[in-house]
Amino acid sequence: MHGFFLDLLLSLGVGRDRVLFVLNKMDKRIAITPERVGSNLKQPVSATIPLDEKSVIPAVNRGVPFILDNRTLPAARGILTLAEEVRIALSVVEEVAG
Repeated sequence: MHGFFLDLLLSLGVGRDRVLFVLNKMDKRIAITPERVGSNLKQPVSATIPLDEKSVIPAVNRGVPFILDNRTLPAARGILTLAEEVRIALSVVEEVAG
């Protein structure tokens, strides 16, 4: 199935260099690792957002983004890592286009 998605992007003119894979709700208790996912996709996972129900569910129930409460929470660090990876990828695209 992953091949179909990547093939579709390629047919639309979106190269692999413009795709970032994120492993969301990563649970260290299971055998699915970012390395295994990246190997299967033949492209690395750019960021992981760990399963952090103790922080995320109460924040959702309160209607307050969990990242505002504590930036050191595992899920918050994952979101911040993702944001940085997107910023880097966009700066590369802007350099090429500029």
